[in-house]
Amino acid sequence: MSTHTSPRIEFVIANLRLISPKKWPDVVEKTGVPLGTLRKIAYRETRDPRGSTLDPLHAYFDKQKTKIKPPS
Repeated sequence: MSTHTSPRIEFVIANLRLISPKKWPDVVEKTGVPLGTLRKIAYRETRDPRGSTLDPLHAYFDKQKTKIKPPS
């Protein structure tokens, strides 16, 4: 199993950890990604989330203009 992770996954994880887990329900509401899936991604229980899961999360955090920069 590879230990390499994509910059997009790292961007999403970093942003999930930047905000309080109490705010994760807001992310769920705006992205449609289930809370359980969000938790698994944030705590690295899911090593390779599907693009259909990652895309809305990446777009959400990219629009938030958080301190973490999206991958180029």
